[in-house]
Amino acid sequence: MPFVLALPIFLRIASTLVFLVAVIVAAALNRSVMMVPLLAAAATLSHWVAGKFVPNPLSNLEGATSIRTPMGNLLGRLAPRFLVGVFGYGILFALAVLISAIFQETELERAITNTDFIIIGVASAIAIILSVINAYTAATQVTGIMTDLQQAFSDMQDGQGPDQDSGETPFTFEGEIIDPDD
Repeated sequence: MPFVLALPIFLRIASTLVFLVAVIVAAALNRSVMMVPLLAAAATLSHWVAGKFVPNPLSNLEGATSIRTPMGNLLGRLAPRFLVGVFGYGILFALAVLISAIFQETELERAITNTDFIIIGVASAIAIILSVINAYTAATQVTGIMTDLQQAFSDMQDGQGPDQDSGETPFTFEGEIIDPDD
């Protein structure tokens, strides 16, 4: 797979990994346990904001399919993502605290401080920036693919396919079709 085609996938993975790194950094810095739900909320909201306000390359294809995404209330759609984030980040936070306890004395903060908000803000900003770059890269790729397909279809309709330009006749197989029931 060429790198250009894999770039949106890497950017989407990177925007998710930013929060995993933020959880590990918060655990290594002995921050409060309250960082776990705050980072889960920040991750959920930043991915929602990025998905809501940047172009979606698949939005043009919604009319071509009969499959519709369910339209529920916003809280009903974001709550499962938040709960999975709290559970996953909680496990990662606990593991990182346990590993850091092996190498240093560990005493977690009891309150949320400005350092915590800096960690959350930086992680959210990086994730939103990566999501915006991802959306524009994917939109550019989808537009390029659609242009190539339209050009190929128009060439086929005009009769200017690759076989017509070379002057060769297309390969045909002559024979008899025998019905297997006979």
